[in-house]
Amino acid sequence: MELLLRIDVNIIAIILLTIVYLIARKELDKKARLNRAFIFTSLVIITETVLETLTVILESRGGSCTRFFLYIFTLFSFMSGPLITYTWYSFIRTWVVPNNKKFYRDVFLLTPILINFFLSVASVYSGIYFYIDHNNQYFRGDFYALSAGLAYFYFVLSTIMVLVYKKHIPKHDFIPILFVGVIPTLGGIIQVLLYGTLYIWSSCAFTLVLVFTYVQKRMIHLDYLTEVWSRESFFLYFYQRFERERKEVPVIFIDMDNLHIINDRFGHVEGDLAIRNTADIIKTSLKRRDIIARYGGDEFIVALHNENIDEIGKVIDLIEKNFSKYNRFSKKAYKLSVTYGFDVYGKNYESLEDFLKKIDEKMYENKKTKKESMENFI
Repeated sequence: MELLLRIDVNIIAIILLTIVYLIARKELDKKARLNRAFIFTSLVIITETVLETLTVILESRGGSCTRFFLYIFTLFSFMSGPLITYTWYSFIRTWVVPNNKKFYRDVFLLTPILINFFLSVASVYSGIYFYIDHNNQYFRGDFYALSAGLAYFYFVLSTIMVLVYKKHIPKHDFIPILFVGVIPTLGGIIQVLLYGTLYIWSSCAFTLVLVFTYVQKRMIHLDYLTEVWSRESFFLYFYQRFERERKEVPVIFIDMDNLHIINDRFGHVEGDLAIRNTADIIKTSLKRRDIIARYGGDEFIVALHNENIDEIGKVIDLIEKNFSKYNRFSKKAYKLSVTYGFDVYGKNYESLEDFLKKIDEKMYENKKTKKESMENFI
């Protein structure tokens, strides 16, 4: 019963975060850095919480085999502590500063991880961080606080980073992001002060569950029908990636042709299938780092990673070729086609909404011209 009371919080944390991890893997677009960081961080925290729980279960049990695994699990926990909290810091940094790519700073920040690695290995022989007696009872070493400090360094750093970049964070996101770093730090302090408690990794797990609950709509997720990005995800990504720094980015606004005719003649189920096929054709025409989102019912928006305006024409030509190929081999009683409006978003536009309005107008002008040319041809 005493053992269960020690590990019950960890068990609940593992179950909850595992459920969130599985949902995240299914629903979030893993091409987005923020999503990948969240999924990876969740997996790492689950692993560490499981190992900590196994260590407590094995403690004080007899046998050389038990002693071996107790040493392995404990050593791994100490070795991986700062590495895991660095992963946490990287997740927060990706959330707050998505375009930060200063590699030299990352190398410098790895120093606590390297120091902790060597001290952890040395502990097996010297007991610096921990030692295990002949009864397989775990005890903290004289320099246990140093290991905790090296690990919590990244929690503190993530909180400082949130405060430094406060102006770049939307007001409604600031408090939740700030507490993402504060809660695990408090959990770690409690575990250091109250020997025998298990709060650091469980507090991380519970915090990630709260993060997912809060930001699920703000993290990059997919449109249910087409499995491309949702409109909300596109606006969030665009704000983080381009609008905040006003970088130039080629954007294509795409509208399906004659969807209402498909719906009227073949039903809305077939219409939904046509929308899904249209999205698939556009996706296959894009590069891995290009973004496509479903803007509305039969409207899509594409943001190209390449800042060269000439890239727009190449992408449109490829999309047209892929639609022609689909129609040539399709056994459907209708053909799929789309109309475009496009431009390069930059400093000459007051806002993203103003820019989208302009390319939407261009798209409808092109649609009108296409319709008139078809009527003249007939």
